[in-house]
Amino acid sequence: MRSLSLVLVLAALIGGACVPAPPITVVHVGKSDARDEVTGDAVALRRPAADAYAGVRGGAYVVRSGDDWQKMWRHASEQPAFPATVDTTAEMLVLVATEDAIVSQLTIKHAVETAEAVTVFVRQTMLGEGCVRKSDDRAGVDAVVTRRVDKPVRFYIEDEDGPSCGEPPKAEIGCRLATAQSWNAKLTAKAGDVIECELSTVATGKYELVDQMLTLVDAPPGSNAKLAFSRGPTRATLALDAFGTYAVRAEATDEAGRKGRATAFIDVLPKKTKDVLLQLTWSDVDTSELITPLPRVLLRVTQEGPRGQRCSAEVPIPGLCDAKTRGPYTYMKIPASRRKLPVSLLYLDERAQEGPSPCVNVWFNGERTVSSCDRDHRHAEDRWEIGTLETWTGKLAAPKPPPAPKARPARSPEPAPSVPAAPAAPSRRLRPARAGGARRRSRAPARRVGSAREAGPRAERVFEEVGALATYWQKPLTQRVVPGHWAFVRQPSTHWPPVQISPEPSLPGLHCPSEAHALPLLLGGAGASTPSSVSVSVSSVSSTSSGIDDERVELPEHGPPGSLPLNS
Repeated sequence: MRSLSLVLVLAALIGGACVPAPPITVVHVGKSDARDEVTGDAVALRRPAADAYAGVRGGAYVVRSGDDWQKMWRHASEQPAFPATVDTTAEMLVLVATEDAIVSQLTIKHAVETAEAVTVFVRQTMLGEGCVRKSDDRAGVDAVVTRRVDKPVRFYIEDEDGPSCGEPPKAEIGCRLATAQSWNAKLTAKAGDVIECELSTVATGKYELVDQMLTLVDAPPGSNAKLAFSRGPTRATLALDAFGTYAVRAEATDEAGRKGRATAFIDVLPKKTKDVLLQLTWSDVDTSELITPLPRVLLRVTQEGPRGQRCSAEVPIPGLCDAKTRGPYTYMKIPASRRKLPVSLLYLDERAQEGPSPCVNVWFNGERTVSSCDRDHRHAEDRWEIGTLETWTGKLAAPKPPPAPKARPARSPEPAPSVPAAPAAPSRRLRPARAGGARRRSRAPARRVGSAREAGPRAERVFEEVGALATYWQKPLTQRVVPGHWAFVRQPSTHWPPVQISPEPSLPGLHCPSEAHALPLLLGGAGASTPSSVSVSVSSVSSTSSGIDDERVELPEHGPPGSLPLNS
């Protein structure tokens, strides 16, 4: 009996070692999803310190043994010791964790045991509006200890919105002249003035302010101005030493890293001078906080005339202009003179219809005389013709319209030449050679003709008629030989006799085919019988002739040496 009991105990131990762990199921329930009601016995929970489980990978875990503990930490760089407060023989550890940045907290609410499984209910709180999860926030982990139950475990995770953290801090900035009383975010001053700027912050969220500062983010070319702080980091003075635009930024930061910004712009008027000053700026955008780069543009002035020089920041012309760029701004100085200079803006990149707009300001004698912005959609290499600058007044005249194309004089229609009726059909009819092989000479010697233009309108029509007869091998059959591309209608298929066209065209159809090529069609096709000697009647053309003379030519079965056979 004792030996039998020992065997049963060993079998139970060996069999228990091979039994797999009960499965774990996770069910995510959204805020608007229906929730299943689970009825069962409530499970008592004991909540240990969650700091001991910081660093575990996101997921749902049930730890009933040391192997389960190792599996939970297999992706961690360092595995902590098993907690001594958990007795795996009678208890089990239930843990949930998340790495989602939009989750502010995970909480195991309660657990219910039924005959089939243990259901654990978890609340997942999302970050509220305006909230930021800090890197050292451990609220994404929660763990409980309960009595050991060797049943499947189901996790029901329910979402809910967290409370709002309020708006980021709101920064405000105001600047004023030393003698003024009111503060403004946009100010106009003169070179040599001293202004004072002050930062004020309003924090309405749950996070505290940790930093406030003023910064000079933009100044005209050649300026050495710097902020001088006299009453802490929120108040400073600035001595304006150059013509152009200055930008002072105010920034406030809270403990969550959220920032509030505001920018003040100070336009410094130039001194009274007869020099013309041009300034390129941008509207509908804060140039101190650019997210995407502005389109590249080039401000140019041009001397009138076909040989007028063009001056810009890239190609300065001494005596015409002196141009400098600083960030997105361009400053150009034109010496005092009495000239008319067209002003234009060349787009190097495309500008969208609703994007920032380039604006050109013209200053003369200490006053702004022109302020114009371009709000049209522009492609790269497009030009905005701003106008023609009168250097003695600083004003812009409307750009000259492009010259209209010159109209060609109308040509009077030429009277149609009177062409006599075409000769009778025998002029194109094939006549067999005489018996005995005797050859009949033509009535008139062959006359070489040049192009149709040399022969005249009447000869051009004859050219087309002859081409229509000889181009049977063209596709379509109605194709005509272009007049002026062949030298003689009886051009052979080889380079003999010397009337061969020179130079030889490289493509078929550019010259009149030889009579040898035309004969198969005239004789009834390739299947027709070919006599040893035939007579072809063709028309020779002369620019001075009043009619069409008939010629008859007898062709041998084989042409000169090297030519193609007649029936090939």
